Amino acid sequence: NRLEAHYVLAITAGLRQGELLGLKREDLDLERGTLQVRRTLTGSKNGSPNFGKLKTAKGKRSVKLTEKALDALKRHREVQHEEMQRLAGPWQEHGLIFTTQIGTPINRHNFVTRSSRYPFPQPPSHLHDAHALRENSSQGGAGTSGPHQRHGDPGHLFSRATHNAG
Repeated sequence: NRLEAHYVLAITAGLRQGELLGLKREDLDLERGTLQVRRTLTGSKNGSPNFGKLKTAKGKRSVKLTEKALDALKRHREVQHEEMQRLAGPWQEHGLIFTTQIGTPINRHNFVTRSSRYPFPQPPSHLHDAHALRENSSQGGAGTSGPHQRHGDPGHLFSRATHNAG
């Protein structure tokens, strides 16, 4: 699925939906395995993204990516590059990591609808969209080292789901 990396990041990095959709390729360092969160996508007009400030001052941050996230982002980059080559005419370049199939920003309100047609075996009902995934991954007790470990590494959902979907 072309948006698998979005779901993986929602679970493993605990990013907000607007943060995920506002990520640009320049924010990603695959060699270091890090991602810079710098903006949020607030919407789009005529196919051009509108960016806003992050929710809090601490929102601007560097995120260390898990191996699952790195693998998913590498696959995503390959698929997006193929789409850019195939759709050179209609492709609208904005530098975004997560886009529609023609390069325009994904409407965050439509993402919930798209998520209801989840590409993997049906997730638990409380994990129905990116916001729910983030909220689920970010809740946890003291002594946890990251959102992906707070619930016993919920990334296992993707191990099983991507295996079954492949």
